[in-house]
Amino acid sequence: MRDLYLSQVGGQDGKIESEKQRDTMQITDAVRQKMVGLDHPVKAAMLKSSTSASLMKLMSISEPVVTGRGETAVMVGEEASSKQEGSAWWAMYLKSHNFRELQAADLKKLRVALRTKPPEWSKELIGFGGYNALLKRLKELVEIEWREEQHDDQVLHEILRCFKALLLTEPGRKALASRLPDPFIQLTGLLYSEKKPGDLTTRQVLVEIIGGVFELEGYLAARPMDASKLDWAAPITLEPSPGHPSHSHDDEQAAKEPLPSAHHLLRKLIIGPPDLKKANIVDFVALTHRVRPFKTFVTEFIGVLMDYFWIFCHAENQFWDLKAIDEETIEAPKVPSGMTGGVEYEAMSYCTLRKSSVDYYPMVHLELARFIALGISHRFELPYNILKYLNGYSGHPL
Repeated sequence: MRDLYLSQVGGQDGKIESEKQRDTMQITDAVRQKMVGLDHPVKAAMLKSSTSASLMKLMSISEPVVTGRGETAVMVGEEASSKQEGSAWWAMYLKSHNFRELQAADLKKLRVALRTKPPEWSKELIGFGGYNALLKRLKELVEIEWREEQHDDQVLHEILRCFKALLLTEPGRKALASRLPDPFIQLTGLLYSEKKPGDLTTRQVLVEIIGGVFELEGYLAARPMDASKLDWAAPITLEPSPGHPSHSHDDEQAAKEPLPSAHHLLRKLIIGPPDLKKANIVDFVALTHRVRPFKTFVTEFIGVLMDYFWIFCHAENQFWDLKAIDEETIEAPKVPSGMTGGVEYEAMSYCTLRKSSVDYYPMVHLELARFIALGISHRFELPYNILKYLNGYSGHPL
């Protein structure tokens, strides 16, 4: 459209094209007033040299105005501020910057807007192509060979929180369902890969987004996915998936391995990518293998404990019996004490001893107790060291 504008000559046609071009580039009224007295070639040169970034700066410029008393005052452009807070501006920002150019502070503002603005705002952002742009930026960060910790990991963290915020509104959930199993399968693969974020907070957001599959239950029930088409090696697609409920049922064949609920899809994701070493084993050996859906996830969980907690170094650590404890009391927020036993003392003790004690890290032990209770309810064969605690043993766990 810019080339079309520049090809116009002066006169009425040029004025019409000029107005269209200014509307397309979202130039504010204050800047338009400055351009009124300019010749057509000058306007053309200005627009030709303008980039998306420079236009954003123009939209935020404060303009001096003359009051009724003849005094000159500086007025902050309310229209510019509203445009910068608008969904169209954010969509253009995401589309015109690659992940290297994005700033975590800006993405934080977008995340706050997605969480606090009405659902109609999220719908407008998606309509302007904001969701596609978010997917594209996430695709770049997932596929890059090496992420820079001070910038790329922070941008990844804020983009993930934007996806988490989309789960809060109906337009956001509809957009997430339109690409199923993307981006959930790629995010699960990232969590299980060597390129997973080093920050535990970012990993927690990853797990929360994967768990957000349950928020898409209605879409999966309306149009079950085909588990046989799950491709762990496929990149994030930027086009709606054929399995989305908006597609016609008559044009698609019946799913060979349907996933009628979020539970079934999440179970496939938790299993993780297939093990290539076991792909070529003979049939009679394959029959002896049991499906362990939580094996990969528990392995990742154990890796976190080994990296960040030496959980059983503490002499007083024990396995809790879930039936004998009050979960609400353990999960209730704790008030920090003074200097002794406070957050500073706890941080120093953690760095020096790496002991996940029951007093300082009760949530770890609570989740472990829940896992043991689930294992017992499903008749798992638990190790003897765990069973003896449940029968009243109170000595050292090892």
